[in-house]
Amino acid sequence: MGESGVSLWRSRGMLLLLVAGNTVIYMMIYLRGTYYIPMMEELQINNTQLGMMGVSYGIAAALCYFPGGWLADRLSARKLLTLSYILTGLGGFYFATFPSYVMCVLLHAYWGITTSLIFWAASIKATRQLAAVTEQGRAYGFLEAGHGLAAGILLSVGLALFARLGSSSDALSLVITAYALLCLLIGVITWFFFNEESGDDRCSGDLWGNIIKVVKMPRVWLITLIIFCAHWAVCATQYLVPFSSQVFGASVIFGAALSIMKDYVRPIVAAGAGIAGDRIGSSKVISFGFLLLLAGFVSLL
Repeated sequence: MGESGVSLWRSRGMLLLLVAGNTVIYMMIYLRGTYYIPMMEELQINNTQLGMMGVSYGIAAALCYFPGGWLADRLSARKLLTLSYILTGLGGFYFATFPSYVMCVLLHAYWGITTSLIFWAASIKATRQLAAVTEQGRAYGFLEAGHGLAAGILLSVGLALFARLGSSSDALSLVITAYALLCLLIGVITWFFFNEESGDDRCSGDLWGNIIKVVKMPRVWLITLIIFCAHWAVCATQYLVPFSSQVFGASVIFGAALSIMKDYVRPIVAAGAGIAGDRIGSSKVISFGFLLLLAGFVSLL
């Protein structure tokens, strides 16, 4: 339990809610990881255009991460998380109508704002507050583990529904709508389940002075590079579906199932990495993880 005075069971419930939220809020944004080819068909776009939708999201997200941290220091996690879930879910309802390519690009930029400016730093802050100082690695490890398990389950259910309905346009629209509804539901639950923070839990002070202090820290730049490389690897796995179907000649459903399999491995790996990070140090765990990533990608060449 963290130092916030939250009861053990309430703390666990809040962590589970964060797991669910961290999963659902990205479902529609990274839909191409499971429905790459169906998305191109329903939106009537090509590979380049689908990639540009991701670029739009990435640029907006990159621009929003920094001010998002500032925002999380000044507003409660309860307000920011609730707002991000609701705004992201509303965008999902629009996406389910299969809008034009230009509107899809703008929608992904909008999602970059809702998930990076409003959500990301607030979720990190909330997770940190729920764990003791000596259990931070474990808390983030179990958060990612739960995220992987929840993603695997939700994606499996969505894929089963998609296949059951004949892989049609209505089927994909229904899957997107279901994810959007879950976003709204989690937003409402978060508002009533999370407590409002006291003024002591929020940061204040010289904004630009604090920014300069952080920018001068070498470890901040090293952590930035680590996160960049790890996120690049995650983005690369989004192309498992077209790679398996176009290179190996597998069906779209098989390719999607292959993509989902990685989410079922994440709970074991993430929880283990979190525990190992607390025991032997995060730098050793990170180094070993990148070696495994390198070996995995080389094996596909």
